[in-house]
Amino acid sequence: MYLKLPSSGEKFEDAIKPEIIKDYYEHSSLVYFKWVVSNEDDYEDVLKAIDAYSTVLGPVMNEIPIYLMSAGGTIDGYEPNHRWVAEMAMKNGWRYTPRLQVELWRNAWAT
Repeated sequence: MYLKLPSSGEKFEDAIKPEIIKDYYEHSSLVYFKWVVSNEDDYEDVLKAIDAYSTVLGPVMNEIPIYLMSAGGTIDGYEPNHRWVAEMAMKNGWRYTPRLQVELWRNAWAT
């Protein structure tokens, strides 16, 4: 489940809905979290969101995969933070997902 952070312009309370995730998880355990991160504030919001989801999911939260992706649709936006985001993912035992279209083709048309 791709969830927006406040840096996207969406309020935290509008984007982070722990009770809805609980409903999803009760119907299917095929749930994962993915956040696009561009800076320390985003990272702190991810931690805050995980705490919010943990309050309703309890120990199950430890079984749900968490993905971080660097922000940036162009190499100029992506390059400055992708390693830092990968390190934050590894530090927490989460998964990192790169933007291959940016790395390989510089986000050229039709990639």
